[in-house]
Amino acid sequence: MGVMKSLFSGKQMSEAFICSAFLALSGGFQDAYTYNTRNEVFSNAQTGNVVLMSQNFMTGKWEAGLKYLFPLFAFALGVLIAEQIQHKYKYAKTSALETGNSGEQRL
Repeated sequence: MGVMKSLFSGKQMSEAFICSAFLALSGGFQDAYTYNTRNEVFSNAQTGNVVLMSQNFMTGKWEAGLKYLFPLFAFALGVLIAEQIQHKYKYAKTSALETGNSGEQRL
């Protein structure tokens, strides 16, 4: 308990070192897995895809560089869709948790 208390003391969970370490390890594992098993393309870190795409373009390997465009476009499309969903529901008057079966607002 003492170790856990010192890791979280006076901090919001998102600011705790253990949370940051877990996210870094998780992201690194996902990148290593997808790079090694999915035809040398990163799924988590788009900067890796940009670097590898640029490296292939600069060495004249156009076909090899183009394979990195699809993950970049898919990532950008995912961000766009997430932003649209957030914009649509962020300022909704009531949420599903605040309404009862009849749609009346609870106090």
